[in-house]
Amino acid sequence: MLKRLWVSLKRDFKMNLTNGYLLITVAVALLYMLVVRFAVPEQLSTSARLYLYDATTEQTMANYAQSFGEEQAVLVYGETELTELMAENENSVGLILTEGDPLPQVRLVFQAAQGEQIQQLMLASLESELRALYGVEASDIEVSTRLLNETYSEPIPFNKGLVTVLLYSDPVMIGLLFVAALYFVERQQGTVKAYLVTPGRVWEYVLAKAVSLGLLALLFTLILVPFTVGSGVNYAALLTLVFMGSILSSLVGTLLASFYTDLGQFFAPGVLVILFLSLPGISYYVPSFSPWWLRLHPTYSMLFGMKEALFPSGNPQIIVSGVLVLLALDIVMLAVSSLALDRQFVRR
Repeated sequence: MLKRLWVSLKRDFKMNLTNGYLLITVAVALLYMLVVRFAVPEQLSTSARLYLYDATTEQTMANYAQSFGEEQAVLVYGETELTELMAENENSVGLILTEGDPLPQVRLVFQAAQGEQIQQLMLASLESELRALYGVEASDIEVSTRLLNETYSEPIPFNKGLVTVLLYSDPVMIGLLFVAALYFVERQQGTVKAYLVTPGRVWEYVLAKAVSLGLLALLFTLILVPFTVGSGVNYAALLTLVFMGSILSSLVGTLLASFYTDLGQFFAPGVLVILFLSLPGISYYVPSFSPWWLRLHPTYSMLFGMKEALFPSGNPQIIVSGVLVLLALDIVMLAVSSLALDRQFVRR
């Protein structure tokens, strides 16, 4: 079995080389590396949702919250609730007021990924509101700040944060199109019919293609990441997630290709499937939008596992969750795509 799998893997790697997939992988990785390093800014200003807990007897900050509007400010009723909501929404700021003498004690809680610009804007807005409420000078107001989780690393520059999405979308998702192209080429060349008379099994045929494209995804990662993010990356976890994610997309592509006769028929539904698999990217850039159904998406844990591997924040369980979900999905999709392809072989 291993020998047959090795022969299939060598054949598919030669196909990748002959069809230019290896060259395309290297070229796109170099292009993305240049874009991340020189074309994308390090900071991208965004508005953050405010969670406000007013523990003073006068409850003077209710009007302050209303000035933001219900979509941007939420009144909470305890520090525990505030921190839990902030943990669920990465694009948020916490404001805590407690009794003081004579002025209240003010604490701001920021996410580690929020840059200095967002913090300074929030401080300026808060000081202005407190001056209006209490009729005091700015120098009389003491505002303390802290991060939501002190184990978080430094804020992630916007251009480096883009690397996560590039790894998620190109070497992982593009495998869906590559594997379909390989399958249709081999059908036209008669390779599929020739394989049917060998002792090889369909699942070995399917797995060999997925592994060959997974190796291209690893090459892409090793070109892009060291020259953009650099040190501090959990490469073992990252490469595992990329490889397993690439195999998943290749198996999905194989399953989808089994229902069509050529690449032209496959292309439109293939693009739709890629768009579906890319949906978790919305939550990556708009953390406030993370509904329960999106968190159940099959590639959601993979995306945020990659983010944790690239920018460790002390939450390895995110990576473990991503690996386990991908492992289960890979096993299921290998069985399903092999069965679908086997039935197509029999009919033909």
